Amino acid sequence: MQILLIEDEQDHADLAKRSLRSSGIEYELTHVDNGAEGIQYLRQESPHQHALAPDVVLVDLKMPRMDGHEVIENIKADSGLKNTLVIALTTSEADGDRQRAFASGVDAYLSKPLNASALWNIVMRQRCV
Repeated sequence: MQILLIEDEQDHADLAKRSLRSSGIEYELTHVDNGAEGIQYLRQESPHQHALAPDVVLVDLKMPRMDGHEVIENIKADSGLKNTLVIALTTSEADGDRQRAFASGVDAYLSKPLNASALWNIVMRQRCV
């Protein structure tokens, strides 16, 4: 499984990586630290011309410059990317954040720290749809 993690906080990215490592899930993870670079990666724009298309994008909602909601909106508005599985990762349990994420087109919403089993269940459900 190819995973793109869009997360500006290195500590949160490290926690996600540790959770995935301990899960037994076979994966390759690419981490970018802002939404603009995440979009460049997905569109295979410089410096990511040879990037592999991810099976799942994990995106933090609270980031500077381009926040996770904007990333999700960009992905879902792009005809070449709109079918990409996008999961919001956030420390926020606020209903407004959850509603905005789903309105933006996110496929699922997970609270941090990342629970690898919950991620795997979402991925498997989406593959069966």
